[in-house]
Amino acid sequence: MVFIGIPEMGFGEDNESAYVNEEPGLKFHRLGIVIYAIELPILFAALVSLTIFLVVLKRSRCFHQPKEFVVVASKSAPAVAKANFALSFLGVIFSRYMIVIPLLISYASNVSVGPVGFCRFAKTLHDSAVYIGALDLVVLIAERTVATVFARVYENKKNTCIGIFFVIFQWIAGFAFVLVNQIFFESTEKSVIYNRLLPCQREYLSRPALQISIGTLLIADVVAIIGISGAFSNRYLSERYQIAENIRTTKLLYPLVITYLLASLIAIGLMACATIGLDTTLKALKENSHQIPLPTKDHPLITASLWGQSFDILVAIYAFMFPCLATYGHHSLWRELIKLTSHKDMRVNPSADAT
Repeated sequence: MVFIGIPEMGFGEDNESAYVNEEPGLKFHRLGIVIYAIELPILFAALVSLTIFLVVLKRSRCFHQPKEFVVVASKSAPAVAKANFALSFLGVIFSRYMIVIPLLISYASNVSVGPVGFCRFAKTLHDSAVYIGALDLVVLIAERTVATVFARVYENKKNTCIGIFFVIFQWIAGFAFVLVNQIFFESTEKSVIYNRLLPCQREYLSRPALQISIGTLLIADVVAIIGISGAFSNRYLSERYQIAENIRTTKLLYPLVITYLLASLIAIGLMACATIGLDTTLKALKENSHQIPLPTKDHPLITASLWGQSFDILVAIYAFMFPCLATYGHHSLWRELIKLTSHKDMRVNPSADAT
C-alpha cells in the first residue's frame, strides 16, 4: 500500500520482533486493553448515532426549502456545518477502528499485528479527519462573513461556487496538514524507543509541522468563536437580513459550539499531559546504550500513550453526543428524529416553516 509516500514496510521493522519477545513484552499494556475495550463500544454507539443523524438530515426540509442551495444558502448553513461535522466524525471513527483492532489483538496475543503501511495509512486518515472536523467552525464563519459582506447579491445570484470553494478548502486543508507532516517526518531522526513501538502505536507526524499546523488551527478557531459570538456585528453586518440569519445560525449552533470549545480545552489539557517530560526522557534514553529495555507501565512514553487514548475516548464521546447537540433548537431535525425513532404518527402542519 502506497499513500502519500507510505512504504509497504518501513523503519523500525527489524526491532518489532524484539519488541514482542522482550520482557515485559506487551503485557504492561493490560491497562491499554481495558481502555480500548471501553473505547470500542463508544465508537460503535457513535457510529450508529451519526448514521441516524445523517438519515434525519437527509429527510428533513432544511435542505429543500425554496430559494436555497445545500452548500451556500444561509438558512441551510447550520445544517451543512452539522453534516460536515458528522462526516468528519465518521472518518475519525472508521480510522480509529483500523488502529484499535490491530493493537487490541497485539496486546491480547502478544504478537505484532498490522504492517507498517496499513497502520500509517490508518493514522493518516485519522489525523486528516480530526483536522477536517476542527475546521468546520472556521468554514462556517467564513461562509457567513462572505454572505454578510456581499449581502446585496449573495442571496439573489446563488453563486454556489463560494460554498463549494469553502467545503473543498476545508477537506484539502485537512489532507494538506497530514501531507506536510509526512514530508517533514521522513527527514526527522527516529528515537530508539520509537522503533520498538508497534506500527499502530507510532505517530507519523513531524513535530515542527505539527506545531505550526496546530497553532494555525488554534488561531483560526479563536477568530471563528469571536465571530460567531457577534463581535463582527457592529462593523460588518450592515444588512438586516444577514444580521437576522447570523443570529439565527448562532442560536442553532450555540450548544454545539460551547461543547466544541469545552472539548477542545480538555483535549489541549490531555495532550499537554501527554507531552510533559517526554522529550527529556527520550533524549536521556538516546544518549544511553541502544540495548534499552522496553518501557514499563510507569515509563513517560506509556503514560503519554494512555493520555492520548483518553483524548480518543473524548472524541468518541463527543461524536456520540453530536446528534443531540445538532438537533437542539432545530425543529425540522427534531421532528424527523422523533418520526424515525418512534412509531407514533406525528402530524406536522405542512405550512409551518422549518427552522
